[in-house]
Amino acid sequence: MYAGEIVEYGPSVQMGTAPAHPYTAGLLHSFPELLGERQSLHGVPGSPPDLRQPIRGCAFTPRCGFAFEPCSSVHPALGPPAPGLGAAESARRRDSPAGWRVACHLHNPELRPEGLPAALTGGLAGPGPAGREPDPPAKENP
Repeated sequence: MYAGEIVEYGPSVQMGTAPAHPYTAGLLHSFPELLGERQSLHGVPGSPPDLRQPIRGCAFTPRCGFAFEPCSSVHPALGPPAPGLGAAESARRRDSPAGWRVACHLHNPELRPEGLPAALTGGLAGPGPAGREPDPPAKENP
């Protein structure tokens, strides 16, 4: 959940290895591994929105390194993730509550025909629907 709304819902193992929403990816990189070497942690940049004010578009836009034009003006609907997320393809064929859902314009092929950024596919994506390679990982917002 982000700003009081569900932004990603799905199988925990798949979401833990190949998150579909930039906020989920940020959360997964903000806490240490229980086993293994120590690594530096990276929190989600920026601050949460003021929920006393109306939010236009996606509430995560100011903190998202992948934001593009529709994010600031169009509220994203919760829907199936784009192909390229491993188990997401099978989840996208189900309309049951157990199916993987994400509220992010990056998963809308009409708004982003080039496919998902590589950072949101757990490295599992190949060329997007338009045949282009996915974008490189996003830079952190200043």
